[in-house]
Amino acid sequence: MVNSHHVQYSAHILWLVGVEYALHCLVYLIDVPSTESVGIKDLAKFQGLSETFLSKVFGKLSKAGIVRSVPGVKGGYKLAKSPEDISFWDVIEAVEGPKPIFQCKNIKDNGYLYREKGCTPSASCTINLVMLSAEEKMRDFLRSKKLSWLNEELERVLPKQIREETRKYFLKSKKKPLMIIPNLRGYMRGFSLFKKMYIFKLSFQLVYVSLFYLMTQRKPPQKVMFYNINYREGM
Repeated sequence: MVNSHHVQYSAHILWLVGVEYALHCLVYLIDVPSTESVGIKDLAKFQGLSETFLSKVFGKLSKAGIVRSVPGVKGGYKLAKSPEDISFWDVIEAVEGPKPIFQCKNIKDNGYLYREKGCTPSASCTINLVMLSAEEKMRDFLRSKKLSWLNEELERVLPKQIREETRKYFLKSKKKPLMIIPNLRGYMRGFSLFKKMYIFKLSFQLVYVSLFYLMTQRKPPQKVMFYNINYREGM
């Protein structure tokens, strides 16, 4: 038999992992030029994640206005806000939702005295009040930590080579192949000129062949008759 509390706890841990991946991906988007975007495929490949999982996470980030999707074959995601305006709590709330971490089940109401003796339960749960107060302090702290701060911390604690290779990876993924025709209009103009030259050459060859044919088929009877006349006159 599956324990419902265990399922809820496992799902919660999974979403915490989603928040961690979301924060890392958002940091990668900071260095991407504003005119470009990064696809889910590149982000998932770099993190070793499934595209399906990361797509769901970015769908929530997009709905919260943290990222903006760019449509098209070469589309992807880019930051919709400045890194200074995106807090840890913004990301957590976008991915996990606004519900509190601790959800009171009013266990005391199921105790022996309330079941058997008919005691009236208190209006509030002291444990729940403490947990809610702690969560509020945690939210205030997470609101103070911005994405720009995380980027600076990673720049400080991670090796310089790791940061440089990460930037190169995402910038390289947006480069266009060198074999793609850079100027289609110029290509078509050159092709049109080539076609005109070919037609002119073909027309010239046809005229030349026609003239040659006419010259070979023409009979010069007058010259022959001239010599015949002179011969007869000499007689």
